[in-house]
Amino acid sequence: MDLHILGAEGGELFGYKPASFLFQDDLLIDAGSICSTLKLDALLQIEHVFLSHTHLDHIKDLGLLADLLTGLHSKPLKIYGTADVLRTLREHYFNNKIWPDFTQIPPPPMMPVLELVELTPMTPVYLPGERSVLPIPVHHTVPTCAFLVMWPGHSFLYSADTGPTDILWDVANQRDDLRGLILDVAFPIRMQWIADAAKHLTPKTAQSELLKLKRDIPIYFFHLKPAFYEEMVDELGKTLPDVGTILRSGQELLLGG
Repeated sequence: MDLHILGAEGGELFGYKPASFLFQDDLLIDAGSICSTLKLDALLQIEHVFLSHTHLDHIKDLGLLADLLTGLHSKPLKIYGTADVLRTLREHYFNNKIWPDFTQIPPPPMMPVLELVELTPMTPVYLPGERSVLPIPVHHTVPTCAFLVMWPGHSFLYSADTGPTDILWDVANQRDDLRGLILDVAFPIRMQWIADAAKHLTPKTAQSELLKLKRDIPIYFFHLKPAFYEEMVDELGKTLPDVGTILRSGQELLLGG
């Protein structure tokens, strides 16, 4: 399983792209950076998009992707999210005001560009290729799910945006096949007040959270805010020396299997 990090940062600025993670060409988690990163032939291979939540930096390119796929896809692109996520997409994004409703374009009897598929937290979704994705509720300002991606003999965990939580670590500690964890660290320690209010982690709270992990696996940090990027790199190196790797947009990870 290959993981292509289309976007790894907590915002957008020249050289920094918001969250999007592409597993094995066809499985995308979050949609902050797609169209500015992939060519059209790669976009056409995506079949499943899992959304952790509906903050703009995680759904930004979804509408642009739908527009590009119009007239080119033989079947709808499946967009997976909890009931709250899908409701927000219908009411505030694909509402024919902010953006056309691509769940109704083109009209019947033709197949629409997008199909919205509801997720139930802690209930896996089974995909072709002996893969499955488990949505795990985490602690953010809007309903948000982490995702455990599973394939034969392996699994990989993406925390999405979260403050301190327990269920994420409960799941991680139950998986003997866990090959790594992508963990949200968004603000520097001096901005702990806004991290707490926004339900994100700083290097300090990430250090506390990682004490809940009872196994030795690779840790990958993401969601560093571009405005504080160098400060946070320095803080992570001092607070969590030799603990993890800071992901950058454009990287690829080989996860095995």
